[in-house]
Amino acid sequence: MVFGYFIIACLSLAIILFSIYSMNKVTTESDFIIKKILPAKTFSTEVLTSLINQDSAVLSYVISGEKSFLDPYYLGNKQLEGYYTALSNLDDTKLGDGTSSKLSAQMESIQIFFSRQII
Repeated sequence: MVFGYFIIACLSLAIILFSIYSMNKVTTESDFIIKKILPAKTFSTEVLTSLINQDSAVLSYVISGEKSFLDPYYLGNKQLEGYYTALSNLDDTKLGDGTSSKLSAQMESIQIFFSRQII
């Protein structure tokens, strides 16, 4: 009977150790999501909003010809300069090889398109 209690105690200890290991793994993955993925999502939303505002400003300028409509474009252009530096911080988020450089190249091509539309 003592041997049976000893086996139950050992099984209980094994279950507790496995639970601790699993919880540690979940905590590590949660920390990665909170510290890396959520800021990247927020960053991408800010970039998209800035580009949409710039697009609207350039379109308004092209239609009307009034330079005052370009104020959101210039504001968004300044914001994007800050985003380029923040984009390099996303390299360690396991997004993949060269993802941040691809995003930078796409942002630059969009900015060139906007500049050509204004000219």
